[in-house]
Amino acid sequence: PAVQACLQEMALCCSCRLSPQVPEALFLVSESPSYAGLSPDDAANVRGGVRALVADMGGYPLPVESFELAFPLLRFAVENPPVGSDVQDIAMKAISQHASPGQAWPSARIIGALVGVMVANARLRRGCGDLAVRHASLLAPRDIDELLDGCLAQDPSVRAAVLDCLAAVPGLPGPEPHQYLDATLFLLSHDADEGVRAKAAELWSKAGCGVEGLQSDQLTELLSHPTEGVRKMAAESLAELLRSNPGTVQETVQMLKSMYLDAKGAGVFTRSGVALALSSVAESLTKREIIVLFPTLCSDKDQGLTDPDEGVRAQMTHAGLRLIELQGQGCMELLTPMFENQLNKADSGTWQGDLLKEGVVIFMATLSKFLPKGDPKVASVVKRLLRTLQTPSESVQRAAAACLTPLVGMLGDAEAVSGVVKDDMDMMLMGEAYGDRRGGAFGLAGIVKGLGISALKAHDIMATLQSAAGDKKDPRKREGALFGFEALSERLGRLFEPYVIHILPILLNSCGDADEHVREAADAAAKAVMSQLSGQGVKLVMPALLQGVEDRAWRTKSAAVDLLGAMAYCAPKQLGTCLPTIVPVLSGAVSDSHIKVREGAKDALSQVGA
Repeated sequence: PAVQACLQEMALCCSCRLSPQVPEALFLVSESPSYAGLSPDDAANVRGGVRALVADMGGYPLPVESFELAFPLLRFAVENPPVGSDVQDIAMKAISQHASPGQAWPSARIIGALVGVMVANARLRRGCGDLAVRHASLLAPRDIDELLDGCLAQDPSVRAAVLDCLAAVPGLPGPEPHQYLDATLFLLSHDADEGVRAKAAELWSKAGCGVEGLQSDQLTELLSHPTEGVRKMAAESLAELLRSNPGTVQETVQMLKSMYLDAKGAGVFTRSGVALALSSVAESLTKREIIVLFPTLCSDKDQGLTDPDEGVRAQMTHAGLRLIELQGQGCMELLTPMFENQLNKADSGTWQGDLLKEGVVIFMATLSKFLPKGDPKVASVVKRLLRTLQTPSESVQRAAAACLTPLVGMLGDAEAVSGVVKDDMDMMLMGEAYGDRRGGAFGLAGIVKGLGISALKAHDIMATLQSAAGDKKDPRKREGALFGFEALSERLGRLFEPYVIHILPILLNSCGDADEHVREAADAAAKAVMSQLSGQGVKLVMPALLQGVEDRAWRTKSAAVDLLGAMAYCAPKQLGTCLPTIVPVLSGAVSDSHIKVREGAKDALSQVGA
């Protein structure tokens, strides 16, 4: 009540008497930070207060002291779209009438409100930008805090509009330049938006800015900004600053490391910013900084590769790869023992341990690309990757398999290549554990991808797989062979299509296998194969599948029905082509005499119709 009474007294003291609704509305907005916090009656009173204020103006600007009092109400209206577009429009018009030169308008506060509107309301953005430029022309160079904050807006069109405002400030940078002006313009000169970059560069030159006065801490503090785009700009700006001041590299790296370690827990933005910065500054680093950073990346203490946040983990992995690609050749003797030591540790059985091993495997394989072809260390790394394939984690296995692809071609010895293929095939077909066989399949696909499709024939891979798939005594071999077909189809794509017609009978038989695990592997292989078929491939396999549905043996029928259902995983174009053929066949199978065939047909229809 005291605040409300005070506002009413102040309204009466204004040279332009304000209606009673105005101080009442001012009190309501002072008590509520947003429109959503108002009751329906209070919201109506706020809208009424804005209309009353505009009526009090009578189409003319208010005296400065009256506008100073009433401005919070107008600001509330333009910053809260739920107040209604009609109320926002008249509030904007009222503000726009208070921008004439020669008056002591609160231009800095007005600009702050207008920037807020540009951020939140695209409809009013253009009008706000023009009005903000008018008020910027009334500012002193020392009063640009609101504009510098607006330079960090998420939308590039807002950043561009704010730069236009800065360009309109008379006498910028002024006798005592704002401490953050240079850093902000330097930041925006690394904006992802070309138009913003150009405006920032022009203003940087016009204001006579230079990197000499920049402090790295002005940029590193922006690595914690909640907007990823700002963090990226800060990272790239920091990298350029280090190129200009190489003597500060060591100090900056230590600062980044400390920032990351101090930001555990809730500091996800900071950790993300540090990861982006490490990637950006990589080219300026030396062995001294590399040996400082990689223990942080490869630690098993919830940091770097095992960061709790998935996005930060990806950024840290990218940073490590960039560091290796740019500096790895000169740091092999430092990094290789570090990676090997981490990989030699016993499997922890935790997701953090899996992530760490996955990342270190990728780092080690990337580092090995610097070795000459035929170097004995290449064979050593390949053997390490084969052992890593036995890690019971699919993500680790896939990472190791992907790393095998470029390295197998670097072995430089046909006998060594044959040995790697044999070791991997033995793991896939005779491994005791499910994870061994699965990892061996991923490895085989990676090896063939690296050697080329001709490796399937050169190393008798297909013949070996077909033989293992028909081994009646050992279901593990049958399962492993099917894993191999699945992985090859997935990794090689259309290149594997000529072999599909030859393995189709195997898939038909395996779908009806007595062993549940073999049947599951056959189903997964069928889905992988079907997902890669071209239109020509569909034409090749269709007759065999349709013939299978007509077979007298119910197991063959059931398997053919399952494979027709797997066509749901074909590309949309291929699926659309074959639907007119397979739907009637499956519909007929729904009334088959055997329950397994009927149930399979219903499931298949559900799959292709989904």
